[in-house]
Amino acid sequence: MSNLIALTCPSCGGRLEIANNTERYVCAHCGNTHIVDPGERAESLAKEVDELKSVSSILRLKDEIEVLEHRRSEIDQQIDKPRKLQDQNDTLVGLLFMGSIFIALVFVANAIGHLISHEYLFSLGHALAALAALGVAWLAKRGRFAIIYPQASADVLKELVQIDRQLALKRRDLDQRQRTGDGMSV
Repeated sequence: MSNLIALTCPSCGGRLEIANNTERYVCAHCGNTHIVDPGERAESLAKEVDELKSVSSILRLKDEIEVLEHRRSEIDQQIDKPRKLQDQNDTLVGLLFMGSIFIALVFVANAIGHLISHEYLFSLGHALAALAALGVAWLAKRGRFAIIYPQASADVLKELVQIDRQLALKRRDLDQRQRTGDGMSV
């Protein structure tokens, strides 16, 4: 807290700052001598206390916003990790499906070639391999090979919604306080 108080000269209206313990002062603008009114001293101190309270509330809001943003970041990481793993798994299953179809086509082509050259046993083996590859493709497509990673629980999602609401309210409050001049910019 400052040891100066802000006053207005009763003669000329000039703004002055004097030491808090001063009882008389000379106006720097008009040169008149005045006695400090105890009410002016109290009013000046009250304004200073109000400014400090306002700055304190803005700092408190900023701290609360920082804590909420940190928690939100933690929750985002909790949610994103399984999502990324699921995306990777889906990509691998897609590749397995496409690879199985390709292998089935190769075996079908070989089976047809062996049929044409009257090698029925080889033809049957290739046909069975093609069916096995198609079976793998079918299982991959139906998600039988998919690894399902745990999704965010309802409680985590509720917490995320609550944090977003609190952040919106606190940011709006902070913005309003800073815009209305309710305290100095911090």
